[in-house]
Amino acid sequence: MGMTSTDAAARQLGPLARTVVEFLRTMERLVSDANGAVAPGHWSPLEEFVAVEEFERLVPEGAFPDDGSGTASDGGPWASTVMGWPQYRECFQAWAASSPRYRNVLRRIAEFPGLVYLEVEEHHIHGDNETIFNSLSVYELNEEMKICRIRVEGADGWLTIPA
Repeated sequence: MGMTSTDAAARQLGPLARTVVEFLRTMERLVSDANGAVAPGHWSPLEEFVAVEEFERLVPEGAFPDDGSGTASDGGPWASTVMGWPQYRECFQAWAASSPRYRNVLRRIAEFPGLVYLEVEEHHIHGDNETIFNSLSVYELNEEMKICRIRVEGADGWLTIPA
């Protein structure tokens, strides 16, 4: 497994975009390696990339499809429109307990001062069942190049452009 890219420009990333890509690679590895419930410290490597005290994850209501996994609009933990770092880690804990595999395909990435815009094809794999979710995210990074905010939106249909 491992994050792949369909965007040739992703090979020449700026420093903020590199931070975001390494965060995603680390998340992908930790989720896929968890194989069931893990100790909370399992997620500590993500904190290398995150401004833990400032962190917020913002998602519009109903952004994720209800796939019956307890992780979307059916009231699962990922349905929260705003969460701090402790809640985000709790979501990873719940996700890992279902023994998923996870893979990202980076479609497009653009870096601006303090921001990284990212289009990702997320592959959520449970046994033989694979769900693909396209997302558009804006990562805000502070002066220390730590992620302090992630704004996530679903990018199905007209928001996606074939690579």
